[in-house]
Amino acid sequence: MRNDWAFFKDWSRGQGDTDRYVRDLARPGALTAALNWYRANVRPQMPVENVQAPPKISVPAMGIWGDGDPFLTEDHVRKSPERLSGSWRYEKITGAGHWIMLDQPAELNRLLLDYLK
Repeated sequence: MRNDWAFFKDWSRGQGDTDRYVRDLARPGALTAALNWYRANVRPQMPVENVQAPPKISVPAMGIWGDGDPFLTEDHVRKSPERLSGSWRYEKITGAGHWIMLDQPAELNRLLLDYLK
């Protein structure tokens, strides 16, 4: 990739195992496949007339946010109940970035096991 993946390394902001990601994404077709996941998750444009919001999610949900996440803000996670009709629980993990399961696996597992009881 151009300039030894400089853009990707800057964009990832040191989150996760960047060297491994570069090795994996350098395989033929891997970068396109990874980008297609994000392309498929772009919010579709809604028609201007007769706009109906999708139904709210009715199952219980929990949002977990790492206070070192440079991509997802706490405000975004805290606003999740706007799309829910089921119960909601919010947890913040200190010292975790975007990849909470890598940064604070024991704390994440503790919260998940408690929630799933």
